[in-house]
Amino acid sequence: WQPAYQSEGRIFAKYALTRGGGEGSLDLPGVTVETNRAAKYSVTIFNNFGVFINGFNGQITNAQLGLDERGLPAVGVTPLISRGANGNFRLKITWNSLAYDQSRAATGAYLIRVVVVGKGETEEGKPISLSTSRVIRFGMLRK
Repeated sequence: WQPAYQSEGRIFAKYALTRGGGEGSLDLPGVTVETNRAAKYSVTIFNNFGVFINGFNGQITNAQLGLDERGLPAVGVTPLISRGANGNFRLKITWNSLAYDQSRAATGAYLIRVVVVGKGETEEGKPISLSTSRVIRFGMLRK
């Protein structure tokens, strides 16, 4: 089932833990977020004891997705993020492996919490806020 642009009453986001690989790639821990609309995201990293390590946020805009202000494909615009075969957009969000004080994070187990918030509207056309979140465990080996 595929929600239609901005009119659906929930946000769709799919998460997958990713890491770089291959020639020319960055070997940084991160997540791939798959979404069907523009959204804001926040990422928070904790160690295995629940101690805050770092956090950051950003957004995926309609302009980056090649959509107009209503979330429909804009004519004559080349999107920065392309649609996959399933019609959703995929964005890899990486962590630079630094703690909030800019020191290098240690080898160990970590939790990464990703929150994605987007906008939608009800059947009556009233704007609503849509959100989803996920916590993912991962390990990092510092070289």
